[in-house]
Amino acid sequence: MSHTECFLLSFIVLLFYPFVSSHPSSNQIKTISLRTPACERQNSSYRSTFTIKPGGWTTVRLPFSDFKGYGPGPDSKQFEPRVRRLAVVSIGEAKDVVLAVAKIGFYNVF
Repeated sequence: MSHTECFLLSFIVLLFYPFVSSHPSSNQIKTISLRTPACERQNSSYRSTFTIKPGGWTTVRLPFSDFKGYGPGPDSKQFEPRVRRLAVVSIGEAKDVVLAVAKIGFYNVF
């Protein structure tokens, strides 16, 4: 089985533009999850969280150093910059939320 991987060695930050629609007075905490070849099980990933205010597009920059490993593989291995999957999720209590992502990119500071 072949997987497509994005090799991110020269990049240090994940950049994306999310929009969330829910109650406008409550900020939302979201999680972004990256899966690499080190992820041994379905629930294994490298995760980072961010806070977004509902009702508008936001620029989010997450350094790869902010991603922590969860599950078999990532919990014992350092982040490897070969990403197979990327997901933005809302974890927590049930609520009506619209979450959209306009662009995902990577950048470096060199």
